[in-house]
Amino acid sequence: MARSFPIIRLKSCIYSLLSVFSSLNPFKGIIAFDYIGHSRVIRIGSKGVFEKGLGKVDDWCLYVTYGRYLPQMMYLDKVWTEQNISQLFPKDNPNMWKASFVGYLNIHTLYTDLYQLLKNNGNYDIAIKTDMGDEWTNNYLVQSISLAYMLELEDLQETSLMIHLISREDISQLREIINYIWTLRDDEHIDGKSNKVKNLWRVLFGVLKKHTTDSNYQQMIINIAEWLGLIDYIDKEVEEWVKFTIDHVNEAWELSFFVENLLNHVKNEPERVANIYVYLLNQQKYPDFPEDKIIELVESLYLKKKKQKADIICNKYLKAGYKFLIPIFQKYQQQ
Repeated sequence: MARSFPIIRLKSCIYSLLSVFSSLNPFKGIIAFDYIGHSRVIRIGSKGVFEKGLGKVDDWCLYVTYGRYLPQMMYLDKVWTEQNISQLFPKDNPNMWKASFVGYLNIHTLYTDLYQLLKNNGNYDIAIKTDMGDEWTNNYLVQSISLAYMLELEDLQETSLMIHLISREDISQLREIINYIWTLRDDEHIDGKSNKVKNLWRVLFGVLKKHTTDSNYQQMIINIAEWLGLIDYIDKEVEEWVKFTIDHVNEAWELSFFVENLLNHVKNEPERVANIYVYLLNQQKYPDFPEDKIIELVESLYLKKKKQKADIICNKYLKAGYKFLIPIFQKYQQQ
């Protein structure tokens, strides 16, 4: 059964709709919009308005409307829409194809049946390599594929759209994958989120480590470590990835998220959390905010019988001039 999943926040939707409709021919856009809207209510059966223009009229407005209202067309007549998908998205007419796909992306919702239909028809393969004209719409393309992966419409096999997207090593697309996946942290529709994120992290790690000297990749190397908040456990592999990020951090404030994410794992993996934190301090990088979370993390290490590592952390902070761990250090020297 087809399902729909909102992709983005309202602010982005408003901005992008203004961008799309500002380019429309007002008359033909209104006619097509009005036809679809009224058909939805009174169930007009004729397809004449569309069939007359399909493949014969080069009109950006009309094709944007085709893409934008594809869900309604699918609802009105699934068979007709599937049969005419190549005309609604004419790959032999790049400008009109782009208009339709821009309209489709600005639905801002992933319909599983439409995704599969457009994917199977080769439209997503073209879209990955196409500049959609503005940053928002380009991002919606990446978001739709990323969400499809998280919903198991895509996998990480060599032939998948997700791998095709990543293998392009396009900076803006990689950045959006990393940023968008993080926004799904509270999404309840996604099963097995931790393993999916970990598997995707592994693939992206393979790409990012090839570009360690490229300043354009630096922020991505840092941001992906936020995915610690999306996974259920830290194993040897994740520990390696996090240390990789630490190697590329210039200032400790760039890891503002770091302490809280580690704190979420200290109960189940205290040894690995301690290893990561000591590794960070050994590179003269000292997170100092929020102090209460750092204190809580260090105390958790003491309570988990990791006194040696906790002492090292306290002593390194004190040596660097930070005194807020002195009380917790003294408390556990007396036991």
